[in-house]
Amino acid sequence: MLGSIDCMHWQWRNCPVAHAGQFTRGDIKHPTIILEAVASYDRWIWHAFFGVAGSNNDLADGIYPSWPVFMKGVTLPQNEKQRVFTAAQSAHRKDVECAFGVLKSRFNILAVPGRSYSRRTLGLIMRACVILHNMIIDDERGQNLDNIYETVDSNVGPAIHHHAPPSLAARIQMDTEMRDSPMYTQLQHDLMEHVWANS
Repeated sequence: MLGSIDCMHWQWRNCPVAHAGQFTRGDIKHPTIILEAVASYDRWIWHAFFGVAGSNNDLADGIYPSWPVFMKGVTLPQNEKQRVFTAAQSAHRKDVECAFGVLKSRFNILAVPGRSYSRRTLGLIMRACVILHNMIIDDERGQNLDNIYETVDSNVGPAIHHHAPPSLAARIQMDTEMRDSPMYTQLQHDLMEHVWANS
């Protein structure tokens, strides 16, 4: 899912006047609420966060920080290997944009401005549409994903215990690793070699 995070603005028609300035961007003249999502090549939405004010700039539009959890293309590719990697990363960015297009075409309520006065109601509508979207994709595949994805071994980190939060030291360690710029550089180099070897 390299580069598959992006944001979609949903116009908020009945935004209360008191909130209008907070939810209006300079280039978009009407209030919007952002859906941040991560989608894979098959348009399955793995992560969705809805409710950010539309005046916030999208992190996903080429201004990722240099953290291992985000992967950017090379800004000014110097050689063919960097160009191939940047093209592959850009192609994967299109997956989430296609997922947004499919979501809007399936659920017309998202293609028109939201009419509720309540952010909570709009959030419930958006979450219901995302859940139904994933259920449709699962049904079209004709297979049960719980059996596939729950058994995959992962080396991402220690197991998460859902009933106990990680200790403060573990949380600080995870945050430090997430912001590790040298690890980002090494990961980008390794991914570049992998894409080049498989192209």
